[in-house]
Amino acid sequence: MKNLVLVMFVIFTKISIAQSYKNWDAKSIEGFYEKVSVKNGTMNEDGEKINYIFVPTTLRSGQYDATIVDYKNNLYEIKGTNNFVVFSSYVGYWGYSGKTGVLDIGSSSWSSKFYIKP
Repeated sequence: MKNLVLVMFVIFTKISIAQSYKNWDAKSIEGFYEKVSVKNGTMNEDGEKINYIFVPTTLRSGQYDATIVDYKNNLYEIKGTNNFVVFSSYVGYWGYSGKTGVLDIGSSSWSSKFYIKP
């Protein structure tokens, strides 16, 4: 009986640790952006035609399961949405498959983090 209790304790301890995303590697967020379409024929400062711009936005506070993938330069896409994120520090190449984890959105972008699922 003692062995069963010890085994159950070890199993539940491992499960509770695995569910605590706050223990995962985290990346701080500098800002959130929304992709907005512009009028046909709009040009950038170099005279090249553009179809959209990225404007700063705020997202609803909470914790969300998310996959974040590379977009361009230091801009990363929150997959399945029209929203993008810029991290406070260099995160490297994440590719099309990206990183899955928990997007913990605070009251501002500076209080928000992306926890990468191990």
